Amino acid sequence: MRLSDLTIDRVVGLLIRLIGALFVLIFAAEFVCDLLNRLTFFDMLALLGFFLLISPVAYLIRKRRQPPSPDRPRGGAERTPLLPPTEDEE
Repeated sequence: MRLSDLTIDRVVGLLIRLIGALFVLIFAAEFVCDLLNRLTFFDMLALLGFFLLISPVAYLIRKRRQPPSPDRPRGGAERTPLLPPTEDEE
């Protein structure tokens, strides 16, 4: 976006979005702080264990859903490079 593309309507819209995003961020931070203050030590340990368990599971699900990379070989034997002919073979 160039500076010449900015109109007063766009600037006002961007400012409203920015203020809304900041409001949501502050509200979410307050919610998380309040929730963490209510947890006991064992609840926090259980929550930590849950996140340690679910993180590798989410990673495996994400890897499985990704399409195969075109750079990665698709399996099977690798091709042996063809060596240049020597003087004896000519």
